[in-house]
Order: sequence, then C-alpha cells, then structure tokens
Amino acid sequence: MKIISIYRDQWHHSDQKIVLEKYYEFFNEYFSAMGNKERFQDTIAERIAAIGANEMDLGISVLEQGVKRTRDAIQSALDPTHMPQCVLFVGEGSWDGNGLIIDRHPYFFVDLSLVKDRLGKHSPFDIQTFLTHEALHALHYLSSPEFYPGNYTIKRDKYYGRMVAEGIASYMSARILGKSIKEALWMGFLGEAELRRWVDYCEESRWDFGTALTRAIAGEEDLYLWYDLFGVRDMSNLAESRSGYYYGYQIARELATAYGDDGLLQLSYADVEPHISRYFAP
Repeated sequence: MKIISIYRDQWHHSDQKIVLEKYYEFFNEYFSAMGNKERFQDTIAERIAAIGANEMDLGISVLEQGVKRTRDAIQSALDPTHMPQCVLFVGEGSWDGNGLIIDRHPYFFVDLSLVKDRLGKHSPFDIQTFLTHEALHALHYLSSPEFYPGNYTIKRDKYYGRMVAEGIASYMSARILGKSIKEALWMGFLGEAELRRWVDYCEESRWDFGTALTRAIAGEEDLYLWYDLFGVRDMSNLAESRSGYYYGYQIARELATAYGDDGLLQLSYADVEPHISRYFAP
C-alpha cells in the first residue's frame, strides 16, 4: 500500500496549478467523482495555511503508521489482487476520505484539512478504523462499480447506493479489525450513553426515513434528508446525525448472512435491493 504525498507539493508551491497539473489524473477523478473544483480553487490557499508545519509532521507520522497497519490487516483478511494506494493531500473540504478508481486501480484519499484536528495524542479518533474504512471503499468500488460515487446516475444511487457503500465499509472494517459497532460507525466520537441514544433514534426513526427516502427518490431531491442520513447538521446533537451509516451497517449484516463476508464486495445493486426494501418496510 503506497502513500502518495501530494500535500508536500501543495505546501511547497504557492501556485496550485502546478500541483494540479503534476497530479492531473488524481485531481481529475477527485473533482469528477466527489470534489468541487471551484470551491477547491477558492479555498485551497487558506486551507494549506491553516495547517502548521509541526502539526503537519505529527499528523503525517500518525497517518503513515496507520496506513501500514491498514495494509497488513487488509492483506491478511482479503489478500486483494490490487492493494489500494493512499493519497494524502489538502482538499476542498467536502469529504475527509473516500475511495477513488483511477485507470481501473483503487485509491483512497485523506483530506488533511479535515482530519488534522483529530490526530492529536489525546484525540478519541480511531485512525485505524477510519483508514481501513476508506481503503475498503476503494476495493468495493473496484469490484462493484455501481456503488462508486463517480458512477451515480440517478437519485436512488445518492441515497441507497451511498447507504449500502457506507454500510459495507463499516461492517467489513469492524470484522477485519475486531471493532464494535461504536468504533466502526463513530470511530471514537460517541461515548456509550450517546451511542445508545443514537441507536434508539435510528431504530425509532427507521420507518419515517423509509417514507422520506421513497418520497425523495420519486420526487425532488431532499438535501436535508441527505445530510440527516450522512452528515452532521448540529454538532451538539450527534445522536440525531448520520443515521444512514447505522441503516447501511444493518443491511450489510443481513447481506453477510445471505452471501458471506467474502461476498459483500462483489454484490450488485440488484442483489442488495430486496434487502433494502425489506429493511425499510413498515
């Protein structure tokens, strides 16, 4: 698992066009699949300046150690034909990490501007689970391109495709690393009491979310629903955030029962659709 340190060039060059040209294939796919190029151009200088040199050195050391452990864990559990490569860079701030497919090879990236504050000695952030989760995204997208954000074509993909992809990455990282649901889905950010509140909220809201999803897919896209499922709208109320990760995890568990852990990365949307329908059926 090779580490590609784009951030070094970003730090060195005041003109980011030089960096974009040098790593054209990466940035072209990043902007095409999930990044906002205009936002990147407008904010990149500020984002780079916000990361101090000492802070960068500490964060990179932690990440490099984590990448090595991730490589060993995935190699032992899956022995993939193509091991994902890890890209460390300063992005435009929409995704802290995810998988990319570039020239039919798997990569995963880490946006240092979003994770730098999580890498301190006393941070509860579980860096190992985070990196394994993102690397599994890359392997999943390579095996099942329907779930790759760069291939989303209809509204269903943005909701259910994302939900299943997050669920499979969360479930498999938990299995590979021997992690609990709390560690796999929140990576250290929720305590036991908050986790119970979150699980209760997700279970109590499941039918409501199912109805809202059906309405959003059939009608107009609902950005608020998307954020409730996959984002955090209120940092003071994490227990009512990211419900889609919980639902995806539970669906992935059902899929593993039907197809086995080894089969999860190869499933098509047609394979998973009946399980999604049953899960959200009242």
